[in-house]
Amino acid sequence: MDNRIDYYEIAKEELGLIMDLEKQLKNPKFKKEWDALDDEYQIIQNIVEARLAAHMTQMELSELTG
Repeated sequence: MDNRIDYYEIAKEELGLIMDLEKQLKNPKFKKEWDALDDEYQIIQNIVEARLAAHMTQMELSELTG
């Protein structure tokens, strides 16, 4: 069994996902729903950044916030 990470394959898959997303974003209904999630993802990003700045693990944050 080969346990090496094939970064080329990962990059190819990510590029495919980006291209699929760009195509989907041309659909007005999809774009509206995608844009509606922006605030939620910004809150998540802020929480992750604050947790990392505090040098906390996800488990520690979970225990702290209940």
